[in-house]
Amino acid sequence: MKKEFWKRASMFFLIPMLAFGMILPGCSDDGDNGAPGKPGAPGSSLVDVGTSSPETLAALTASAEITDANIASPPVVKFKVVDNFGRGITGLDALRTQGDLSFTRFTIAKLVPGANGNPDSWVSYVRDPATGNRFGAPTTERNGTLVDHGDGNYTYTFSTNVSNVTTPVAVSYQPALTHRVAIQISGAGLNNLNPTKDFVPAGGAVTNTRDIAMTSSCNECHGELRIHGSRVEVDYCVTCHNPDLTNGEGNMSYMVHFIHNASGAFTALDDAWDVSAFVMPTGFDVRNCQKCHSGNDAATPDANNWQFLPNKAACEGCHTDAHSVAMTDNSGCVGCHSEGGLAGTVEMSHRTNFSTENNPEVPAWAKIVKYEIASVTVDGANNPVVKFRVLTKQNSTDAFLPLDLAQPLPVGMAFGPAFRIAWSLPQAASLNPIDGPAIAAPADWNNHFSNLGTSPRQYFNDAVATGTFAFDQPTTVSMSAALALPINAGAAMDADGYFTWTLNTTPFPADATRMGVAIESGFTFNDGTANVRLPGEAVIAEVGTTPRRQIVSSAKCSGCHERLALHGGSRHVNPNQCVICHNAEITNSGRDATHGEFSNNLKDMVHAIHAGAIRSTPFDFIRASSAGGGGGAGLHEFSHVSFFDREAECTVCHLDGTYMPEEVPVSASWSTFIAAPTAAAGDWVPGANMRYSPVYAACFSCHDSAAAQSHFDANMTTDRDGNVTETCVTCHAAGRSADVKVVHGL
Repeated sequence: MKKEFWKRASMFFLIPMLAFGMILPGCSDDGDNGAPGKPGAPGSSLVDVGTSSPETLAALTASAEITDANIASPPVVKFKVVDNFGRGITGLDALRTQGDLSFTRFTIAKLVPGANGNPDSWVSYVRDPATGNRFGAPTTERNGTLVDHGDGNYTYTFSTNVSNVTTPVAVSYQPALTHRVAIQISGAGLNNLNPTKDFVPAGGAVTNTRDIAMTSSCNECHGELRIHGSRVEVDYCVTCHNPDLTNGEGNMSYMVHFIHNASGAFTALDDAWDVSAFVMPTGFDVRNCQKCHSGNDAATPDANNWQFLPNKAACEGCHTDAHSVAMTDNSGCVGCHSEGGLAGTVEMSHRTNFSTENNPEVPAWAKIVKYEIASVTVDGANNPVVKFRVLTKQNSTDAFLPLDLAQPLPVGMAFGPAFRIAWSLPQAASLNPIDGPAIAAPADWNNHFSNLGTSPRQYFNDAVATGTFAFDQPTTVSMSAALALPINAGAAMDADGYFTWTLNTTPFPADATRMGVAIESGFTFNDGTANVRLPGEAVIAEVGTTPRRQIVSSAKCSGCHERLALHGGSRHVNPNQCVICHNAEITNSGRDATHGEFSNNLKDMVHAIHAGAIRSTPFDFIRASSAGGGGGAGLHEFSHVSFFDREAECTVCHLDGTYMPEEVPVSASWSTFIAAPTAAAGDWVPGANMRYSPVYAACFSCHDSAAAQSHFDANMTTDRDGNVTETCVTCHAAGRSADVKVVHGL
């Protein structure tokens, strides 16, 4: 790993820099600006995809709009393609004449109203004549007449005569129904485009729609959902993926539900797909239907069909039980799955134990729980004094009401929340300067030297305890235990529902530079058969007015994870609380001949998990012993994690102003990757930890190749006093030669 290599490598950078400095004085006088040059030629108002360079096209962002569609036997569609500067894009027809027919494809479908419990469905007029499984399947055509008007406008006349589709399957023309025309533009260096337009051939407004999900909902997780190489819009996908594709297995509602539920294997045309290994983001529940189907979105007025129009195609994508299979059609579904029906509403059946944005209601036996901390102070003995309250409500539309913790809890509810008392102490310089400097007031939590009643972290060598202990964790006090302390006897809730409690068994260290208290975990509720934990979102408050910097937010995590719940569900959502335990001093603590140690610092671990698809070495992690033993101990593997090609999109997780190297505070802690390597037994020796600097550690967690690590090592510098710093900002700061935003394409 890191050796003295960086010292030698720095000389190679130093010598040319010195020489460059000697030349600089000769450049002090820039001279006159000179006469203005001749005006340049006017820029072109068009972009020709047939003659423009690949670099020119790659730098553009094209958009397409269908401006008109009508049917007077073969359908005729007019559309316009422009770039991000409003210039017309021409040349699509020229590519077709050169043999690239795949560049533009067209299709048209009608929306047939459902009957007898069936939902409305798209039926394509354009059918595949190929033999085998594809025979008669919905498809696109490319062999009509495309006219390039030379200004970015085009007219396409279909070869399919929709008024007379008899082969390979018959499709009747019904001009009074809603129709959708769709275009696929792909290749030639442009971004993929799938414009669509709904219209009624007989004339009049579109009144019947089937807008169930919108692409932006998909892309909240997928970044850009791109299937078949160039299909990127849901409105386009459904023109083929409708009930008559592969006997319904290719139907959009069945197929997407099946995939996201990891139900097993299915056949789409002549391809077999096993999706049983598909993993949804931790914390996301497939019952959170509104994540994809939100009737609150103007673009999806039919999204609430999932609540009011249950049907076999949609339900069997997730539910393959005997009940669903036994139903021969959809005629009886709504009779049971409705208000007052035998099974209740579909929405009630899909409720989860805790409230989320896309599944806000909880079962009748549960409560929605919320924690608030108004302040944390210290008394004369340095004990934390926390002013807090617990709020509950039954329905998402109800007002939160304070819970009187001095009274017996409601029937079926039991204590479970806990306080976490965290702090930072000054950090001494490492025994080896390459492992980090002294930091008088660390920007991060470290919980150093806690001998205050908490269990220390035990390090393991495979399944064998080393005898090395790290007091790196906050101290924990259960809320019920705190309530019983004599100092709190007779404590009463104030008029606003707050309690003020002194946690007198867990004083802060006298020289702590940062102090805080968090509330985590949750109450348990009995659902009639068992006790179920229902945590509130963790909260944390600090002593003083300068809290730890906020790098990500709960809302950012929830964009994919919905409600991130870890450690058996007891740690809920809030990354600002996670960092008090997952701090820079802690590693995964277990190791064996195959799996080494790794930083357990939140930023390093989360980067490595989300970068599973791009790391040179698959990321795995041993918690405590690789032999397991409960409590989350054992090997955890993350090589299967996919971030949907979004690994470079820092802003998916990070708040503005938090991910550029120049934005990392100088007091940020260095991350431990191997803890106390010289300590065979006894207490932890933090000064002997092998540490990486803050930016180094974050970047190495994704870019873990040997070449990348050599680059990181070579760009550490030392002064005459032996102090080591990273020089990442020299190249990777904003506006520099390898600006992170530019390199990551942000």
